[in-house]
Amino acid sequence: MSPKKLRLADLRRVSDDDPDFDYEKVTFDVTPGLHDWIGGLLDKAQAAAEIGSVEDRWYAAHRKILDAHPYTDEVVSPIYRAKGADFGCITCHVTADEYSGTDTEGRGNCPTILALAEGYGLDDEEADNA
Repeated sequence: MSPKKLRLADLRRVSDDDPDFDYEKVTFDVTPGLHDWIGGLLDKAQAAAEIGSVEDRWYAAHRKILDAHPYTDEVVSPIYRAKGADFGCITCHVTADEYSGTDTEGRGNCPTILALAEGYGLDDEEADNA
């Protein structure tokens, strides 16, 4: 069973459910499971690639990028919002806390994971209708 094809229109943003959201500030993608979706596609593609081939090396590089951007659900709200996403990227969404430590802000999917997702089939709905 192959993963469902995602479209840019399928992405959910925190601002979608907040009528008082200030669009001048920020929106962030909160589509759950995008990290795992890419991982599943990588597993399938790499299993079909010949070991040592160019494709195999590309998939291995993509896996390293995916692994370098782990997600956590132990997050704090971004300081500019009362409510953030329920997850964030440990690499991209780290901020200093008041005790000189670090916290991961709940900003949802990071730009790196969104870029990988686009490469694995996350596309704009308009492209399907062309």
